[in-house]
Amino acid sequence: MALMATIEEQDGEVYDDQLAQLGFTLEAFQEKAISCGYVYRKLDDETMLIKAEIERLQALMGKVEKKKQWFKDALSAAMNQFGVEKITSPLMKISFRPSKCVEITCEADLPAEALDEVPASWKPNKTKIKNLIESGVEVAGASIKEKKNIQIK
Repeated sequence: MALMATIEEQDGEVYDDQLAQLGFTLEAFQEKAISCGYVYRKLDDETMLIKAEIERLQALMGKVEKKKQWFKDALSAAMNQFGVEKITSPLMKISFRPSKCVEITCEADLPAEALDEVPASWKPNKTKIKNLIESGVEVAGASIKEKKNIQIK
């Protein structure tokens, strides 16, 4: 078992001299196999614990992300309600920055050059649509909508 502990401390790395020590003789095979089985079970248990912790943390992160989005949306709505574009303090700056996004009004009216081929269907490519519109081409079924994104630094 001391050899297994050493291998565990080496993150599972096994060196030639340790392989020689692991050399199974017919007499010791069953005992060593059972010891290896216990180590395997322990590692399997650790894997399951780590997986459960990852799932717990991912769920927690999802909740925190929702809270963040709620605060951001509430702050944005309040700033729009009061007509405030920028708030500054010595430690923080809250402001709107202009941005553009493509709004698909009718996907069926989009020209083929504004679509990406998806197996068995077509999907609008907002980057292509934006480039077409900004280059002066009228794209039926889409327009560019001005909006403001809030940033908190």
